[in-house]
Amino acid sequence: MGNMFARGKGPKLTLALLAAAFVTAAGSTPATTDGPAPRWLHIDLESSVPAQSDTVRSGLDGVTLLFSGPVEPRLSSVRWIGTTGDTVSLRVTGVPDQPNTLVAEAPPGENGPQRLVWRTVSIDGHQASGEISFVVAAPEFAEPAAAVITAAPDEPAERAAQELGGGESAGADEFSTSRITARGLGLFCLLGFAGLLWFGLGTKILEEHRPHRLASILGLSAILLLAVDLLLWMSDLRVPGAGLGETFSAVVGMRSGAVEIWRVGLAGTAFLLFTGTGLVRLGSVLAMAAVVIGALGGHQATIEPLISLPVNALHLGAAAVWTGGLLLLASWPADALVEDMETGWTFARVARRVSAAALLASGVILVTAIVQDVINLPSFGSLFDSGYGKLLLAKSVGFAALIGFGVYNRFRLIPALVAGETGARPLQKGVRLE
Repeated sequence: MGNMFARGKGPKLTLALLAAAFVTAAGSTPATTDGPAPRWLHIDLESSVPAQSDTVRSGLDGVTLLFSGPVEPRLSSVRWIGTTGDTVSLRVTGVPDQPNTLVAEAPPGENGPQRLVWRTVSIDGHQASGEISFVVAAPEFAEPAAAVITAAPDEPAERAAQELGGGESAGADEFSTSRITARGLGLFCLLGFAGLLWFGLGTKILEEHRPHRLASILGLSAILLLAVDLLLWMSDLRVPGAGLGETFSAVVGMRSGAVEIWRVGLAGTAFLLFTGTGLVRLGSVLAMAAVVIGALGGHQATIEPLISLPVNALHLGAAAVWTGGLLLLASWPADALVEDMETGWTFARVARRVSAAALLASGVILVTAIVQDVINLPSFGSLFDSGYGKLLLAKSVGFAALIGFGVYNRFRLIPALVAGETGARPLQKGVRLE
């Protein structure tokens, strides 16, 4: 990595990248907020039979769970825990033409307090889980009749259906430290890899040793880290008793799962083309496709209107160009003379190219971010009174700081560099800080 890790900067850069990975992955998947957030962030259990705190007066022959969004039956589980603590795993199925509903047959029960512990996965790939506590007070279970449900005498049915009560619904703790690290660093490496290959289009920039080596390291790291994230995610989604093949089949059947698999495959193909054949042009197209395909998965899989998909794709592509440009400048041999370079590219020439691209990319990022915020925020006031809005404000402050770096570099350091007033060191120092 050459000058990038010179003079003891390696540990600082490593800590910065790890911090960025945690902030990026955790910030893009908020677990809780202190106010209203976009409804598409996570699914909720809207109603159930039996419901929280209900009393079952006669035989219960089935369990029904209704969610706020579509769920995946093959990755869902429901466990019935009886009065004595005995646990029965129920067979969960979906309902044709009702993608928001899960049903399961109820086992013969006994009078007393009972619990249902459920877990499911929404189409955006995020888990939700919860527990429903209720009481069975039926005279017998020999021939179960249709369930007759009444609310507990001390809690109206409407209140039981609207409140979480005894933990009726909760988001699953699906993002472990290992997943956050693998996903955050993997996405960063993918952005950098795709951005570097984009700058190699129509030029010989990546024929230089240091940028070529950096692109190779980032590409391989992206493949490995995103593959680890995919495996960890599949492990989290696996229903007890289901094999890896069954889980993989269910994940592929989900749009978010297919996106994750395609992303790893496209990144791997781009890496092989770049390192094995030198086909930078085709490799760049596939690497950028691996970046923008992320607009089709995750939370984006449930966002409406559909204009949000191309907007988010542009946002990701511009972020890749910006990231690749910064890494290109940070890794370029700044003190080398033009006659020392095999391609004839000097640091000043590379800096001008990166600056122009970064100016365009920052404009695209700004516009697409505003469009996404308008789509996602329920009102302007929620920008200040919700956790989601405060997160956007914090990110806006960080973005403004990056813009400040870019403006200073473009209008002060780069002209001085071209005019020969300064060397490359001040600009590279600013780029590394950025």
